[in-house]
Amino acid sequence: MNKLNEQYRQLTQEPRYQISALRKTGMGLRGIAKEIGVHYSTVSRELNRNSPPNGYSGAEAHPLSDIRKRTSLKANKRHSHTDDIIRGSVILGWSPETISLRMTVESKVTETLSHTTIYRRIEENRLQGGHLYRQLPRFGKTRWKGGKRNKKRELG
Repeated sequence: MNKLNEQYRQLTQEPRYQISALRKTGMGLRGIAKEIGVHYSTVSRELNRNSPPNGYSGAEAHPLSDIRKRTSLKANKRHSHTDDIIRGSVILGWSPETISLRMTVESKVTETLSHTTIYRRIEENRLQGGHLYRQLPRFGKTRWKGGKRNKKRELG
């Protein structure tokens, strides 16, 4: 298999049934991988993760994989020191965009957060009864679409 043509993709139910059938015929990992068009390490991981004590079965493996996928947690960047940085920076009058950029630039902060995440944290603070949102630079200011508006309208 050419490394340039390999592309990562998760196994679906059909390749799992193929792995099960080919495994019962006594075919090795590399042979199975070549047959279904994946890297042999993919087959190895599949067999290690989804093989119950009585042997691999495609019918049993797919639900196990789905359960693992549903219950897996995304890495959470929530740390108290990043919350402290956000709180302190907002109190200083910095916008979430500025805070995000400063976190990226400063070397002492290892985690970086997007401005969207910072807005989300400020909103969570508001929902918990906090007043951090009031410290945002644009709090209470209306934004007019289309630029500035004249106070007097001309009839014409």
